Amino acid sequence: MAAAMPVYAAETAQQIVISKAQLDAVAIQTAMPTPLTASQDGTLTLRGTAVAAPGAQVAVSLPEDVLLTAVLQGNLIEVKAGQAVVRLSSPVFVQLQRDLVDAASAHAMANRDLQRDQALFKDGLIPKVRLDRTQQAAIQANAADQAARQRLKLMGVPASQIESMAAGHLAADWVVPAPRSGQITGLESAVGDHVSAGKVLFSVLDPKALELRLYTDPANATRVRAGQRVTMEGCPQAGTVIGVGSSIEAGSQSVVVRAALKGDLGQTCVRVNQIVSAHLQLDKSDSSQAGAATSRFSVPSSAVVFQSGKNWLFVQNEKGFQALSVRKVADADDKAVIELPVSAAKGLQNARVATRGIALIKAAWQGMGVAE
Repeated sequence: MAAAMPVYAAETAQQIVISKAQLDAVAIQTAMPTPLTASQDGTLTLRGTAVAAPGAQVAVSLPEDVLLTAVLQGNLIEVKAGQAVVRLSSPVFVQLQRDLVDAASAHAMANRDLQRDQALFKDGLIPKVRLDRTQQAAIQANAADQAARQRLKLMGVPASQIESMAAGHLAADWVVPAPRSGQITGLESAVGDHVSAGKVLFSVLDPKALELRLYTDPANATRVRAGQRVTMEGCPQAGTVIGVGSSIEAGSQSVVVRAALKGDLGQTCVRVNQIVSAHLQLDKSDSSQAGAATSRFSVPSSAVVFQSGKNWLFVQNEKGFQALSVRKVADADDKAVIELPVSAAKGLQNARVATRGIALIKAAWQGMGVAE
């Protein structure tokens, strides 16, 4: 029914004899502790997810409603920066081109006036105030020209096509290029759809620019520091811890650890949203204290009993249960992190601890003469 337990010192472990009849009469529930301790070689294993690194994904959205007339590159297709992805049309597009032509013409005329007045002023034929007014008009015309170009740029029009439009070559539609090299994602609209302003038209993701989002319990979070080496099985290159959360996530009751991956690990070792198991190389001081001196486990909070000034676990064995003294180092929601000497921790590797029906066990224990 349960694994055999080693013999502990009298002050840290006490046998509680409970007959089979008593066990059958009371519903005692048990659970296996979860090891949290860094191993003897100075590593800590954490689970988490591979996510896109900041800046790895660029979304394309437009400030005006448009009609999608052609899809040139679909989802999951690898594209180069500047490669055409979709073709669009819009009544607003025609007006924006006219605004650009007007602004470009006015800018060119203002520059000619400025060159003329600069020459006249140099020859002493006009006053300084007239040159100042001409310079101010040229500045305003340049600003209007740049604004017209930026409006078209926000619509996804390539720079080469904007230059052609400024020269008077108007178009009925335009193509939107990929803003960076990567993989097309999020292209949900189909040909003939009206795409509303502000909606993401498509995104481009660099699948190789990944980082790890790992989770650790609050007790072990103190051992994790920026700069520590991170490895994964099957990945020849290592990563590095770049950040450790300062708070506990409400849902998981864990501390988040961010790790950047070196080299092109994306697609060769991991992919976006893949669940991973990563090994952190702890500092020597942390690994020696964690690995050689003590071990830590996660257990249900209901498994930890406070008695006689100490915290105890009731570990199941052949005779009933053994009260094992532990140190509780963290308690969050329904989980507790306990610590005990490595020699004693070996017995928890394949054992079960009581989580429900503890009143019977505690009553039998107190009948042994344990002080309150």
